[in-house]
Amino acid sequence: MSLYRSKSPLRSPVSKSTPKFNSSLRRSASFGKSRHVSNSTLNKSLGSAGLDLATVESEYIKNLQQQVYFLELEANFLRDQASKAEALSKHSAADEAAKWRRRLKDVEIEQDSLKSEIRRKEIEAEAAEMERRQYVKRIEVSQADSNC
Repeated sequence: MSLYRSKSPLRSPVSKSTPKFNSSLRRSASFGKSRHVSNSTLNKSLGSAGLDLATVESEYIKNLQQQVYFLELEANFLRDQASKAEALSKHSAADEAAKWRRRLKDVEIEQDSLKSEIRRKEIEAEAAEMERRQYVKRIEVSQADSNC
């Protein structure tokens, strides 16, 4: 008989002789209520099929242990998948944040460039205004000289 052992902290190791169950596990509400049939009656009815109660109980326990084992495997698999999904979403969020930081940096660089260009244009406009004033003065001086 093959026994499956789980890494679950809720279950104690299973021996071949007597199955041990942790008392912290939830039990079915109907557990023990349908025992109104005596063991001898069950042995007689099962005996006609060539089975005894101990064999049936043993098989039933073995099947339950297998079900618990596979459910624990499934739970572990789902925990792993959930942690992978969480890690992926964290990486995805980090990647998205990094993308937006790069975009912000690019916009700031472009803004600085435009500010520099605006300052350069203001300086050129001031220089052009000074040059215009000089020409206007020359014109006024030359008109004053010609009127005299």
